[in-house]
Amino acid sequence: MTEPVEKKAKEAHDVAKVTTDHLEDPIVNILAGNQHFCESRADSFFDDFQTSQTPAMTTVMCSDSRVNSHVFGFDTTNNAFVIRNIGNQVDTALDSVKYGISHLQTSMLLVMGHSGCGAVAAAMGDLSLDLAREVLPIATHIEKGECTAELWKANVEKNVDFQVNISSQLFASQVKDGSLIVLGCIYDFHDWYKLGRGALVVTNLNGMTAKKDILAHPSFKNVTEVLQRNILDRPSPAAKSS
Repeated sequence: MTEPVEKKAKEAHDVAKVTTDHLEDPIVNILAGNQHFCESRADSFFDDFQTSQTPAMTTVMCSDSRVNSHVFGFDTTNNAFVIRNIGNQVDTALDSVKYGISHLQTSMLLVMGHSGCGAVAAAMGDLSLDLAREVLPIATHIEKGECTAELWKANVEKNVDFQVNISSQLFASQVKDGSLIVLGCIYDFHDWYKLGRGALVVTNLNGMTAKKDILAHPSFKNVTEVLQRNILDRPSPAAKSS
């Protein structure tokens, strides 16, 4: 007699259970985890994306294994076109970014940096031969020096700002006509910003860094007061340069 699907799914899930430290047996975890994934979803789950994908946003995030799209709190299947590389860099993945915006016509480009970014730390001065080529572009727009907590945090922000700013320039026509917004965020699992570990902190929108300017944008009209606490308030670019 065939075992109930629910029982098999639970067993697969139990086998695939992992800790935050490591996978006990990567192959078993991958295969058993996929079995649980398949058995816990109706066949109709896959209907909407059989012939094409229709994501709402293009996301550039770091390859760091601690950073994944589950931090958004919703299923990103067919919702996010995700691009990953060391240091969440736009230039090094420009063709993929262009595909997401121009071909898939996503209405948001999200650049997501993160607390404790190793690529930024390396670009601050600890450039090994293996990493130099990958992180060198980051080194051109951050402050070099000893990797103190304060400077590290400031440079993570600067890197996100840089990626957002060049993207806003590259896709200036779409940003101008309102068909695209470029949003910069930092996934903070170190609680740098005292909002709780794991908070997603908004730092930049289309090159704007002042909270009042970000909130004035139509895309933020439905952001509640509770959620507004996740928007970092910094001087505008004009104020910084004056």
